Amino acid sequence: MLDSCIPCQLYKPALKTADIATIHPYSTKKAFGLWEIHFVGRLVKTYAGNRYIITAIEYATATAIAWAIQERSAAVAVELLENIVWTYGKPAGIISDNDEEFRSQEFPAVLKRSVPNCISTQHIKRLRPRKPR
Repeated sequence: MLDSCIPCQLYKPALKTADIATIHPYSTKKAFGLWEIHFVGRLVKTYAGNRYIITAIEYATATAIAWAIQERSAAVAVELLENIVWTYGKPAGIISDNDEEFRSQEFPAVLKRSVPNCISTQHIKRLRPRKPR
């Protein structure tokens, strides 16, 4: 939609550089350096008995991993973390929500052993919308 006639658009004064916002591009990230891991579900039970999905998404390349699983557990999270390390190399950071599987003793121990110097946000409590009562 036009905001003015064609002659007005052609001959209107140019915008001042102070009126134009500066564009700051995102810094380049190393491929397979930052992953986000989450559990999805409780979903409808499949024929194989799966009710949950564990997902891992890499930020720089948008590589996604999703496994259908029967139960949520720290062992599944550890298995996915080890799969990431062995397939894509040691990541520089892991982002996860504050679910109990990521707060268990098993996941942080493997995280420290498999990915030394890893920046993890699992200790940060995420704000979740409250369910109406």
